[in-house]
Amino acid sequence: GTWTKPAGLADVKIRVLGGGGGAGMAETSPGGSQQGGPGGGGGYAEEHLDAPAVGATETVTVGAPGTGGYSPTWPPGAAGGTSSFGAFVSASGGGGGTGAPSGTIGPGGAGGIGTGGQFNYGGQAGRRSDEGGPYSGYSPVAFKVAVGAVPGDNAGTNSGNGGIGRGKTPAPPNPTHRGFSGSAGIVIVEEFS
Repeated sequence: GTWTKPAGLADVKIRVLGGGGGAGMAETSPGGSQQGGPGGGGGYAEEHLDAPAVGATETVTVGAPGTGGYSPTWPPGAAGGTSSFGAFVSASGGGGGTGAPSGTIGPGGAGGIGTGGQFNYGGQAGRRSDEGGPYSGYSPVAFKVAVGAVPGDNAGTNSGNGGIGRGKTPAPPNPTHRGFSGSAGIVIVEEFS
């Protein structure tokens, strides 16, 4: 999309959060215990700019969510997309979790990285079940604080989170062990006059 500078603008505060990575798929054949790796959380960057520093228009990109892995060959999840505001700040998406053949636990995706801001934070890597999970990687706490999200508040709480890896204990074939997709990123532009 495109942001247009309004008349009388004094300064802007920009927050960008990358999309969450998708989880890998677990093999669906009988026997074994396997779990797809969870996706990583998107990175975060925040910057404050005076009006003369920004153009009359700036390109805004919102990171897409990484899709969960799904095919007969238990593929990895896709990485989340990068969010950015012009050439000023950007935040890469979380990495996709690894697919899991029979009897294995797929590694989680890496967290995304924020760059170009006054404050830059990395997203959390996806945590496997043997690391205390299965959890998706979360977007940085700094983002949740910035948007006023609190525990139990869905406004911004899940944005940029990675997808959760589905697990299975020995069971009949089941085609639903696809990885969950991550959450989309966000770009917030606050204007001050």
